[in-house]
Amino acid sequence: MAPHDISLPYGMKPSEIAAQLIANGYRPCPPQPMSKAIKVPNWTRRIFGPEDFGPNRGVGLKTGNGLVALDIDVYDATMAEELVRVAVDIFGSTLIREGQAPKKALL
Repeated sequence: MAPHDISLPYGMKPSEIAAQLIANGYRPCPPQPMSKAIKVPNWTRRIFGPEDFGPNRGVGLKTGNGLVALDIDVYDATMAEELVRVAVDIFGSTLIREGQAPKKALL
């Protein structure tokens, strides 16, 4: 799924997703359309609001302040699942985002 398509399965616009994330204490950031790149000057220090997320933007999350992401960038499905199992055994249950299968990110 392309980054800008994130709202389609949920029936929500990127601005609505960002608003929900903010309401739950997360710090979303708006990547460029069809990209993971954020090209807003000083974006690491900026606090974004729902109005910063246009219809073609993706919705990223800033890590830090207690939020850590563990990327499992492995293309072998069996190995990726084993790495998820080990990570959950060590760190406990968590959210898992699957991007380009079988790659995953654990939050």
